[in-house]
Amino acid sequence: EEPIPVEEPPKPPPKSDLLVEKPWPQEHSLCLFGPRNGIRRCCEWFVRHPNFEMFILFIIIASSVSLAIDSPLLDPESPLEAQLTLTNYVFTAIFVTEALLKIIAYGFLFTERAYLKNGWNQLDFAIVLVSVTVIAAEVLDIEALAPLKSLRVLRALRPLRLVGRIESMKVIVATLIASIPAVMNVLAVYLFIQAVFAILGMQMFAGTFAMCTEDPTIATVEECVTAGNTWENPPGNSFDNFGSAMLALFLQTSGDLWETEMFQAMAAKGPGLAPVRNDYSPAALFTISWMFVGAFIALNLFIGAIVETFNSIAAETGAGSATMTGAQLQWVQTIKTAVLAKPMKGVPPPEGSMRMYIFKLVMSVNFDIFIITIILLNTLLMACKSYQFEDDAFISISGFEMTKGDAYNYAMRFFISVYYTEFALKIFSLGPIGYFSVGWNRFDFVLVCTALIDDLAADLTAYLPVPPFLLRVLRLLRIVRILRILKGVKGLRDLVTTIILSLPPVFNVCSLLALVMFIYAVLGMHLFATLVLQDNVESHANFQTVGNGMLLLLQSVTGDGWTLLLQDSLVQEESGLCTEGVDCGSWVAIPYFVTFQLFGTLVFLNLMVAVILENFTSLSEQNPDLVSPSDIDGFMEAWAELDPEANNKLPESMLPELIAKVPPPLGTFGEDDAANSARSIAKKLKVEKPGGLVKFADVLLALSLKRYVDKSDLPEPELRKLEKMVSTEVGKPKTEEEDFTA
Repeated sequence: EEPIPVEEPPKPPPKSDLLVEKPWPQEHSLCLFGPRNGIRRCCEWFVRHPNFEMFILFIIIASSVSLAIDSPLLDPESPLEAQLTLTNYVFTAIFVTEALLKIIAYGFLFTERAYLKNGWNQLDFAIVLVSVTVIAAEVLDIEALAPLKSLRVLRALRPLRLVGRIESMKVIVATLIASIPAVMNVLAVYLFIQAVFAILGMQMFAGTFAMCTEDPTIATVEECVTAGNTWENPPGNSFDNFGSAMLALFLQTSGDLWETEMFQAMAAKGPGLAPVRNDYSPAALFTISWMFVGAFIALNLFIGAIVETFNSIAAETGAGSATMTGAQLQWVQTIKTAVLAKPMKGVPPPEGSMRMYIFKLVMSVNFDIFIITIILLNTLLMACKSYQFEDDAFISISGFEMTKGDAYNYAMRFFISVYYTEFALKIFSLGPIGYFSVGWNRFDFVLVCTALIDDLAADLTAYLPVPPFLLRVLRLLRIVRILRILKGVKGLRDLVTTIILSLPPVFNVCSLLALVMFIYAVLGMHLFATLVLQDNVESHANFQTVGNGMLLLLQSVTGDGWTLLLQDSLVQEESGLCTEGVDCGSWVAIPYFVTFQLFGTLVFLNLMVAVILENFTSLSEQNPDLVSPSDIDGFMEAWAELDPEANNKLPESMLPELIAKVPPPLGTFGEDDAANSARSIAKKLKVEKPGGLVKFADVLLALSLKRYVDKSDLPEPELRKLEKMVSTEVGKPKTEEEDFTA
C-alpha cells in the first residue's frame, strides 16, 4: 500500500462584508432594510442570541405536547379544547413572529443570507404557512375555505422543526439526504423486480384468493351471492389488480406473516372458486422465490446504499481519512490520542515489609489470573442452578449425603470469601486512597458491598421491610464480576469499545426515530382515533391517544404483526363492525403504514447497523503491528507504576524498565527476553533528555514513531509531517465561526 502524499486542506474563501451599504435593492431585506439599517441589525442580534433559540426550542416542545393532548375524541365544548385552541393560536403567532424577524434580519429570497436559502428555514416556513392557513380557514368560516381545514392534520409535522435545532439529528438527516441518489437507483431496480413478480402473480392468482366471508364452506361465487353473502378477498392480500399485487408483495417482503400468504396461494383453486387447503401445491415456489429475490436481495440493496453513504461521509469527515492509506489514518488517530494523553496518578508502593509483600502479590499478573479464574468458576456455578435445585439430593464419593442446594451454597460461600479476602488484602496494602484511586477497585468494592448486604439479608429482614425481589437483584449482580475479564483480554475490550463508540450515534438515530414515531402517532390519532376496535387494533394498541399510538408503532417497527394492524385499519362497512360512535377504516392506512415501515425499519434500524459496522470495521482494520489509540492505555498504566505522583518526568535510567512493563506494540512486556529487548529499544529511542529526565509525551510519541518506522512503509519525514499537522490542529484554540444560516 503506497503512502499518499498529505496535502494541507485549502483555506476557505473569505466571507463578504455584509455591513457594507449597497445600492438599492441589493442586499436590502424585503427591499426596505439595508445592511446598516438599525431595525435589521437589531433583528439580527435578536435572532442570533442563544436565549432566543432556546426559547423557540421550548415553544416547539410545548406545541408538540399540546398536539399530543389535542385528541379528536375531546368534547368540542370542553374547557380543555378551548385552552388547546388558544394555545395553538399563541404558538402560531410566536412562530410567525420568529419567521418575520429572520426574514427582516437576513432577507426573504434574494439576499446573500436569504431566509429561504436555508433548507431548515424552508421546512419551518412551510409548517408555519400550513398553521396560518388552517387558522384562517377556521376563523373566517368561509365555505370556499372549508377544504383547507383538512390541512389541520399536517400540524403533526411541527416536531420536525426540532431537527434543524439539534445538531446530532441534523447529522443523521444530512446522511439520509446524501443517500437519496443511491436509494433512488436501488428503488428503481427494486420496483422493476417487484413489478415483474406482480404481473406474474396476477397471471397466476387473479381472482383465486376470494371466498365467502360469512360461510367459508361455500365453494363458488354463484352459491355465495345466491345465499346473500359477500364474496371478497382477504384484507391486503390479493393479485386481482396491479396495485393490490404490489401491496401484497411488499407485505411479504417485510417478513411479517409471509407464510400466511404462501398458504393462501397454495390453497388457490381458480377464479370464482373458494380456496381449499393443499399442502403439496407448487404455487409455494412463487412466494419462496419472491422472498429470496425481493426480501433477501433486492430489499437489502437499500441497506447497502445507506451503509455505503454513511461510510463515505464518515471517511470524508474523519480527519482526511478519504485521502489516506490505512497506516496513515491509524498514525493520525494515534497522534491525536497521544497529544491529548496525560500521565495518570498511580498507587505508590507502601512502606513496611509486610505491606510491600502483599502489595507485590496483589499487583502481580498471577494474582489477576487467579481472580479471573475464580470469577469464571463462580459464573459457571451460577449457570448450573435451576428451578427446585435445592430439593435435589446427591451422594458424594465418601458417602456423605447433601442436597445440591447445600453444595451450591457452600461453593458460593467459598467464592464470596475469596472476594472478601481480595478486598482485605488490597485495602491493607494499597491503603484507602490508593485502593479507591483505581476504577476496577471501585467496581469490585460495589460488588463486595452487595455481597455483604446479601449475606446480612436474613438479619435485615427481621428489622427492615426488604422486598425479596431486591435481594434477588443483588445476587444477580455477582455475575457482573465477569466484566473484569475485559481488563486482560484485548479482543473483548475492542468489542466493548465498539459498543461504547457506537452509543452516541445510535442514540442520535434512536432520538430521530422516536421523533418520527411521535409524528406518526399524532398523525394516526387524527386519522384513526375513532377506528373500531378489533382483534389487533384493540383496547391497548390503538390510536385513541398518542401513548397508545407510540406503543402500536413500536410493535409495527419491530415487524410484529404490523400487516394485521394494517388489515384492521382497512375494515369496511360490509364487516358489520362499524357502529354509531366508531368509524370504519380508510385507504389512507396503506400509505400510512407502508411509509412508516420504510422510514422506521428500512432506514433508521438499518442506519443503526451502519453505525455499529462502521465502528467495528474501523477497529478490525487496524494493523496490530502498529500502535493504535487503544494501545496508549497500557503505556499510561506502566508510566503510573513508575511515576505514581504523575510528575510527567522519569529518570533516563528507568526507560528500559518502563518499556519492559508496556505491552506490545509500544513495549516488550510478555515477549521472550523482554528486558534485553527493552534496553535495546531504549538505546535507539530518539527522545530529548534534558537534565537526564524524559517526559511522558516525548517517550510516548518516540515509541510510537519508532514502531511505525520499523513496521510500516511510511518514511519518517512523512510521519513527522503528519504529527506536526495533527498536533497543531489539536492544540490550536477553536474559534466560533459565524453562522450564516441563523
